Amino acid sequence: RGQRQTVLDEARTQRLQAVARHARVTLNTLLQAAWALALNRHSGQRDLVFGVTVAGRPMSLPGAEQMLGLFINTLPVVARCAPDQALWDWLRELQAQNAASREHERTPLNEIQRAGPDGAGTLFDTILVFENYPVDEALRQGAPDGLHFGPLEGEGGSHYPLTLRVMVGASLTLDYLADLAWIDASRVESMAREVDAFLAAFVDLHATQAGARALLADVAGAPGAPALETAALAGGAADVVALWRKRALAQPREGGAQDPVGRLDQGRLDAASDRLAAALRQAGVGPEVRVAI
Repeated sequence: RGQRQTVLDEARTQRLQAVARHARVTLNTLLQAAWALALNRHSGQRDLVFGVTVAGRPMSLPGAEQMLGLFINTLPVVARCAPDQALWDWLRELQAQNAASREHERTPLNEIQRAGPDGAGTLFDTILVFENYPVDEALRQGAPDGLHFGPLEGEGGSHYPLTLRVMVGASLTLDYLADLAWIDASRVESMAREVDAFLAAFVDLHATQAGARALLADVAGAPGAPALETAALAGGAADVVALWRKRALAQPREGGAQDPVGRLDQGRLDAASDRLAAALRQAGVGPEVRVAI
């Protein structure tokens, strides 16, 4: 068996939690989405099925959290990767599916498999295990006087060819457990990098949208700006461009765009976009023409 581990530090974990709150989903759903996209990239399939583990302790059952025993069950998740669907809508669909599956969390997996298309076949060959119960912290908090617990270590695995185990704390730990008789270590490494890239993309998209909202609010509320400028945003893309141009001309040294490479103020960003537009027009690009990036 092979294992590959990724640790997201506390800052990255907090940013992902902020994205989850913005999308009104759980951190678990965000991880499922990144996993589905990585599976889509490697399988070429838009309709994906993978397993997820559930506690098997329904909140509707009195005293469920105090019962001794292992009630964990595995349920299928169906993720449809539609390229024309908005990311946040897709995330909320996954969230809704997770909520609906709680009604079946005590249904044995073999019964679900018998209800499948071929009546007995395996529905999935990868699973995602999301562990959000900090056992070591619970031991420390519940320890009697004089009793101390050291760091908790464990080893996990499954009979599936590929398992992603996510452990939640101040930071996120992603363990990829693979049966190397079924999947190459290089493929596991590639999928781990892509999950990390998709999670980073979620954060970047959230930050970009938040920045766009702040910029538009700043434009509408600029000193001396006519009140009608806010309503003009509903008039179409040309109005947005006109507002941006006005803002860039009025305050060329403010705001703009920034990434790890450097910063462009509004004036230089406006000039750079003009140069890019000119190059595109020279290449024959016009309205509604797609450009690959």
